[in-house]
Formats: sequence, structure tokens, C-alpha cells
Amino acid sequence: MKNNFLSRAIAVALVAFVVGAAPLPAAAQSQALNIAPTERPDGLVPSVTDPMSHTIYTLAWNMGVSPESLLGKPARTAKMLAMQEWLTQRLLTGETMDFDGLDLLQMERSREVFRLMLGIAADAPAERVIPYLWELSQAYASGNDARVSAILTSDLFAKSESELRAQLQAFSVPVDRSRAIQRVEDSFKDSNVNDDGGCRDSAC
Repeated sequence: MKNNFLSRAIAVALVAFVVGAAPLPAAAQSQALNIAPTERPDGLVPSVTDPMSHTIYTLAWNMGVSPESLLGKPARTAKMLAMQEWLTQRLLTGETMDFDGLDLLQMERSREVFRLMLGIAADAPAERVIPYLWELSQAYASGNDARVSAILTSDLFAKSESELRAQLQAFSVPVDRSRAIQRVEDSFKDSNVNDDGGCRDSAC
């Protein structure tokens, strides 16, 4: 009798342990981290006259002309990745007609490559990916290492925390993606007169 009771107690304890160790669903993780699903988190894109133009030029400089500016700057890297996601999503929803089909394909391809580098699923919804990357940038910038860890260990990323930290610390934009982003900027310039230069300094 005692053995049966002991066996049942152990079984219950094991079930409780497994359930407790199981990863939280995406929605529950977002709630626990206080990251609301959105395609444009507050602060990601500044309140300028033309946020699309600003974002294009900012990305072209930081990921195209001067990708070395991201080295050793995980906060800036995460922000640029969030901006690239935001811009691609804007193009996919047809917010602007200043891009042709090739431009869109280039931006989609860049998003695929960057997601693969971070271990983010190709079909992950933008409204989840964008705020996570933005919050990651803010956590790095504020020195909140506990929050950085919590975000990097969420199920958005398939890679380990140590891998992601190393990659964000020494992020290297593939040459073909760097050139592609510059070509998108050139194409945009051909059809627009609004050039605010984007963000090119340490405040990016």
C-alpha cells in the first residue's frame, strides 16, 4: 500500500515537473515579457515627415554603406533588424508604390536571410518579430541584461542564447544583402526628392 502511494506521489511530482518545465506558448511568453504584438512599436520609427524615407536611408547606411557600424553594437543591430522587418512589411502591404517588384523581392530575401541568421522562423508573424527585436534593442541599450536574456531565450529564436549574443555582438551583414539594400535605396532615390539622410550616427 505504501509503495503504491509512493509511486503515485512520484508520478504526480514528475508530471508537475514536466508541465512546469514546458515552454510557454508564444502568446503567454509575450504577455510575460510585456511585449504587445504590433507592426510599429513606439519609438522604432521616429515621427518625421516621411518615416518610410527615413527608414530606407537609415538601413542603407547602417546595413549597406557602413555595415561595420554594427560591430560591437548589439542594441543598434537589433534596431536595424527591427527596422528592416518593418520596412519589408510596409512594402508587402502595399503602403508605397515607389518600389518595383525587384525591390520587394530584395527586401523579402534580406528578411529571410536575417531571420535565418537569428534562428527566427520564416513564417513568424511580423507583428511578433518586430516588437521583440525592438524590445531587445531597448534592453541592450539600457543595460538590462536580465531582459536581454529573457527575450533571447523565448521561443521566437531557435538558436541558443550564447549563440545569439555572440552574433549580435559581431553581426556581419552578408555582402550580397548589403549591396541589395543599397540598390533598393538607389531605386528609391530615382523616384523621390525627399532625402533626409536617415540616421547615421551613434544615436541610431
